[in-house]
Formats: sequence, structure tokens, C-alpha cells
Amino acid sequence: MVTPKDYMSFIEAFLPDIFESLCDTVSSVGRANKRIKKSVDRTLQFLDESLQIREENEKLKSIPILGAIEGSDVMEERIRSAKETALRPVDGFVIEGFQLDHNKEAMGNTISTVTGLLPSEKIRFINGLYRP
Repeated sequence: MVTPKDYMSFIEAFLPDIFESLCDTVSSVGRANKRIKKSVDRTLQFLDESLQIREENEKLKSIPILGAIEGSDVMEERIRSAKETALRPVDGFVIEGFQLDHNKEAMGNTISTVTGLLPSEKIRFINGLYRP
């Protein structure tokens, strides 16, 4: 398993222009709520550890970090993830955990709800929603 320390060592070696925090993405709908809650908890913990490592490292301090929003298809967890991530000193957000098996209407509702909770002045990113 990759730890935040391992991940941030990679980021330090690579020195990207921007990076997403390490996250525990639940890959599909239909997972138990307990597992989805755990993915949000772990993702927030990873973010906190990554922010601390970044703050203590001169090479990493100036590299923007994007916080990952998790929660799969559980709206309560999506909202919790968005609110908690927005409280942290991130430079933007990546809405994670959408797969091809998500209901398109529910996905649109989730994206609308989550983005409404995020500061409008910060970047928002999402990828991998549909097949081309």
C-alpha cells in the first residue's frame, strides 16, 4: 500500500506543476456504505498528512495541491467529503470516484450538489466520466 509519505516522496522527485492528493477511491456503485465512509475518512486523512508534509518541505511548498472529493454514490458521504475538504488549505478540487456504471442523472445531481459546496474561486477538476 502506498502511504502519504511514499506518495509525497514521488511528488518531490517528480516536481509537477500541480498534483492531486492521495485518495482512496471506491471504484463502483453498490459498495457497502461502511466501505464508502471509510474511503472518505482515509482520503481526508491522506490529505491532512500530505498537507503537513508539503508544508514542511521547501521543494513542495509552492506546488498547488488538489483535494480529492470521494463518496461514490452516497450523497451524504459526497457532501461530507466536499465540506471537509473545502475546510483545508487546498488550491482546488478533484471530484473522484465516478465510473461508467453510475446512473447519469444521479451523477449530474451529485456533481451539481458537490460543486455548490466548493469555493467558486478555486479550480475544480473531474475526469473519466464517460467513454468517448
